[in-house]
Amino acid sequence: RYGRGQSPERRLLVASAVQSEGKSTIAVNLAIRYALEGNSVLLLDADMRRPKGHKLLEAIEEPGSKTPGLSEYLSGNADLKEAIQSTVLAGLDFVPAGGRVRNPAKLIGGKKMRDLLDLGEERYDIVIVDAPAVLPVVDATILAPHMRAVLLVVGAEEVEIGAIRTALYRLRHVRSPIAGAILNKVREHASSYTYYYSSSYYARPAEREEAPVPSRKNGKR
Repeated sequence: RYGRGQSPERRLLVASAVQSEGKSTIAVNLAIRYALEGNSVLLLDADMRRPKGHKLLEAIEEPGSKTPGLSEYLSGNADLKEAIQSTVLAGLDFVPAGGRVRNPAKLIGGKKMRDLLDLGEERYDIVIVDAPAVLPVVDATILAPHMRAVLLVVGAEEVEIGAIRTALYRLRHVRSPIAGAILNKVREHASSYTYYYSSSYYARPAEREEAPVPSRKNGKR
């Protein structure tokens, strides 16, 4: 955002190559962060196959706010005012995925979805869209060309590098505006050598362990 100066990406898609890389958690945390900075934020859960946004936001939803979701709005069974949920966090509105439908990709690829993105960009400082993983279904590649920026979440030790390359190829093939990537789920042991070296190097002299003296063998160290 800061690197792009006065042109913040106001329509952001959070994507991942496969499931369980933490994409939905990243999308929700980004939405909360933007709202805490004083922005008006619309978070869309566009994963009608395995929605998670409503569970992640449960703690900040308004009590008793059970409304239709994105699937009901796109299929013409609810108005937008019914689908948008307010949260207890000022500035953050949320559209849940809604009920299951037979062909989510058809709804996602319709004009009504594009109009919703345009309307959201007019009314809010930023629209954040959480879509299904790229490789299992086509929903994300349908949405991506209509976004201002796409962030690819990569779950460390959760996905093969070949899957990431394939996902990037598919996103680029539809001319997605890829803004960058987030390495998620990094475990401490992945950089444990760095932590160990730093903690021992900067310890007070009395706390450092003495290095073992190499033994002599055949006159050589």
